[in-house]
Amino acid sequence: MKSREKREVLSKRMFARFLLESPIVIVGCGDRGGRFHVVDVSIAMQQMVLAATSEGLGTCWIGDYDEKVIKALFRVPEKYGVVCLVALGYPREKLELAAKLLGKRSRKRIESIVSYEEFGNSLASS
Repeated sequence: MKSREKREVLSKRMFARFLLESPIVIVGCGDRGGRFHVVDVSIAMQQMVLAATSEGLGTCWIGDYDEKVIKALFRVPEKYGVVCLVALGYPREKLELAAKLLGKRSRKRIESIVSYEEFGNSLASS
């Protein structure tokens, strides 16, 4: 979606205000009749994020939305559920992916986010 008027509506949410600046917003929807529609749409949207990043585009996954507003705004049939939004455009500042991957930014230590065998077990206690 490229419509400025529609992006204005979407940008009224607290964590989606920047959508007004984003040239494109992708609305990920899935057929609620499918058992894995949330997973399927999430995988497809993440693949779009990866492809866009490889092309030098910036993206942002957005979970702050009102499904009723989006369904009315885009005339989404009732059987489809809105899973997420992804903003797409050129980043304000160019970030070097290699620098991010090599740890130039602060990252959590793996011991603080990984459990072994049981939740909460660190490698040190295994």
